[in-house]
Amino acid sequence: MGYLIDSHLIYDADDPSLVALWWKLGAKLTLPFFDSIHPISRPHHFWEAIQSIDARERCVVQYWGHGSPGAFYVAGRPIPVENISAPRATLWLRTCDSLQDRALADSLLWSFAAVAGHTTKIGHLGLHPGYVYTDGGPYTPERTITALRMRLPKP
Repeated sequence: MGYLIDSHLIYDADDPSLVALWWKLGAKLTLPFFDSIHPISRPHHFWEAIQSIDARERCVVQYWGHGSPGAFYVAGRPIPVENISAPRATLWLRTCDSLQDRALADSLLWSFAAVAGHTTKIGHLGLHPGYVYTDGGPYTPERTITALRMRLPKP
């Protein structure tokens, strides 16, 4: 069991950017912290990885990749929102800007118990604030964290 208790990592393994090298290295270095690690290279692989995770129990699924307002990507292609049931899982999008458009969080809440992600560019070294955590409630300052934090705030 991972250090973060029922934690899983999915990351974009097919992105040619320099930051993607950090995702690959980070996945190797943080292996003891996760119950499972899923490198993916196509948008549909994201949902296959979600289905392979035992999300009947409370868990956190982190996704490391690129994002833009209202979207997150693998290999430069957007990952479509699907209605896959993971009712006790929290999805943590460690991507730039994805939750700037609240509609993405609302769509993902049909599949997940809660959603966390950035509303802005992550910034140099991940220190730029802008992460939010929502279980359907408003985006509030007490639910804001930085990218370097390894745990989410309590709901």
